[in-house]
Amino acid sequence: MTIETRTIQTSRRSLLGAAAGIAGLSAIGVKPASAVIDPAPWGIKLGVASYSLRSFDRAKAIEMIKSLQTPWISIKDVHLSQKGTPEEWQAARKEFESAGLKITSGGNVDMVKDTTVQEIRHHFEYARHTGMPRWRPM
Repeated sequence: MTIETRTIQTSRRSLLGAAAGIAGLSAIGVKPASAVIDPAPWGIKLGVASYSLRSFDRAKAIEMIKSLQTPWISIKDVHLSQKGTPEEWQAARKEFESAGLKITSGGNVDMVKDTTVQEIRHHFEYARHTGMPRWRPM
């Protein structure tokens, strides 16, 4: 089995030729298509994992996610700590929801060190109070 590799060579000449073609089309009144942001293209909810913005506090992360124009977010405990109380979780949830963001998940949750039912239940309470959707089998 062989794998064929193809490369595309771009030169200044071909790049300038493409730019000239676009300029020519606009001169005759043809407008290039602009990007349209579809919040759920083909039913796919493309969102942001807040862990990607772990260097920023919650307010700054929310501002940055809003600028991406996607409402879907996966929260990591960097921006919504699991060590809080249900009241703190709900207050933080309201910050995200007030910004127009929808919490879809909570990232990876490690339950290996949990030994009691109460310790494991804590993770589920966190998910419930932060508004993460319940899993439903297909």
